[in-house]
Amino acid sequence: SAEDDSSVSADSSTLEVGSDKTYSTIQSAIDAASSGDTIKVYVGTYNENVIVDKTLNIIGEGAGDTIIDAGGSSSAMIVEEDNCRIEELSFTNSGGESMEGFNAGLITKANYTLIQNCTFYDNYMGALLRGGDQFTKNKMVYSEAYENEVHGIGIGRYSTIQACYSHDNEGSGFWAFVTPGSLLERCRAEDNGY
Repeated sequence: SAEDDSSVSADSSTLEVGSDKTYSTIQSAIDAASSGDTIKVYVGTYNENVIVDKTLNIIGEGAGDTIIDAGGSSSAMIVEEDNCRIEELSFTNSGGESMEGFNAGLITKANYTLIQNCTFYDNYMGALLRGGDQFTKNKMVYSEAYENEVHGIGIGRYSTIQACYSHDNEGSGFWAFVTPGSLLERCRAEDNGY
């Protein structure tokens, strides 16, 4: 988990996503997975709106080469289950505001999510760490947000953002909407709208 970095169990499986793999979409692999499994996403652009409703590790082959494109509708990924790990992916082309609020490259609606080495660009909002209850404890490290329509990274309560870079967004680089207990360290924001 993001809290203790040990979300893979001894009996977990790895499901592979790619053009010549068992699963051609990330969502189909999630639907087939069990909590604790790892989903390995191979190089490519995946045109989908992913809902993560199980505790999973979703790992790409590099943020520059493994892309989730929301197609201008909804969010590229919404994490709804606690203790997920999201790594080495890019998130792009989310929709704008909706009846449910902001859309983003990635939204966490759960707790103890670890987001690492990810990129968020050309979204309404890059990433939004909302959380599932009053103690979200989500963590983002070594990630980048740029050229998003509003804010780069939205920070919820008790979240930790470390060594991230947010630049050239039309709004703020880091948007702290509810921040008691949050930590922003070794991050850089530049050339944002405000």
